[in-house]
Amino acid sequence: MGGLSGCSYFKKSESINPPAALVQINNPQPMLAPAFYHAAPTGKRRFGWGNGKTSAVKPSKKYGATQTGAGLQVASDTSGFVSAASHGIVTAINPQGQTQWQISLPNAITGGVSLDNTNGNVLVSDRAGKVIALERTTGKTRWQTQLASPVMSPVLVSGARIVALSNSGVVTALDRQTGQVVWQFATQNPNLSLRGAASPIALDATTALVSTADGRVHGITLANGTPLWSRRISQVRGASDIDRLADIDATPVFEGTTLYTISYSGQLVAVDLATGQLLFTQDVASLKSVALDGDSLYATTLDGKLLCLDKITGTLRWQSDTLAYRGLSNAVATPRAVLVGDVYGYIHAFDKATGKPIDRQQARHAVTHLQLEGSRLLATDNDGSFSVWQVRL
Repeated sequence: MGGLSGCSYFKKSESINPPAALVQINNPQPMLAPAFYHAAPTGKRRFGWGNGKTSAVKPSKKYGATQTGAGLQVASDTSGFVSAASHGIVTAINPQGQTQWQISLPNAITGGVSLDNTNGNVLVSDRAGKVIALERTTGKTRWQTQLASPVMSPVLVSGARIVALSNSGVVTALDRQTGQVVWQFATQNPNLSLRGAASPIALDATTALVSTADGRVHGITLANGTPLWSRRISQVRGASDIDRLADIDATPVFEGTTLYTISYSGQLVAVDLATGQLLFTQDVASLKSVALDGDSLYATTLDGKLLCLDKITGTLRWQSDTLAYRGLSNAVATPRAVLVGDVYGYIHAFDKATGKPIDRQQARHAVTHLQLEGSRLLATDNDGSFSVWQVRL
């Protein structure tokens, strides 16, 4: 199977459109206060996410940016944070931003970080196709399991299983304690797909939900890998392999009985899984997951739009074009604002009711992914650097 690099901006390495200039915010309403910044250690690149260096993208007056994949996402728990850099370095950081331990693995890391708090493990995946379990408190390797191809997203830890989606389209479940392969499920991979993948998620205590490069979403029994159902979400269009890219690289969002997915080819879909009814579909193309808040859905697009829709009907409530071609992260909703980052190193806050910008903060790194944990915001880049912010509720 062919692949397009997650380090490019997809379709073209640069957009022919210039990035939108930052608009002046009159009477800003402070939404964020910085806590600390962690720079991923630099090192020789071993073909992973990023470039072995950590900095925000230097703004260009000529070329803009479209979205990139989520990259090497950072994981957090009550003990702090664990980040991974593409050149193989894994670092544990305490809640105050101080390094607890740091280890160097022999291969590039491709799959981001997951935590197994029950067994005290940090889980990462490397370019050689290994899923590796590290001791949470020391970084010592506990076990490693060889898969058929690399894993490009954080693994799912649920029940007695660890579920990984390989770049070849094979879903593998490992025993959570030993790392031994329990079952595998092969999906159909297209000739060409984007370099990246949505993380598997737990639909409930017994079912894993996996989105694949052929534009389908699969429900699979966690215990034994029995396929329960499969539904095509993303429709292919055009004659060439590039035109027919249908990847679902944004991790689906599940609320109540409704599943929300968004694809690179341009479909935002809401499906009631209890009845199988399609609630709505909208022409929205993105590599980022949607955010839900109250009766609203927020999405960012490949070309830098921020959208607010009714989450039941899909009706557009407002749209902001003020961040066009700035390579947007996913959106997250706080009680007072919608937050979104960009690859030029800014975090933007928008009024939830009107879509007007109300605050802006500059990070010390590109912002490709946001995670909201209570009153704490975690902003990460593609290669393991991150900053922590206090959200003013």
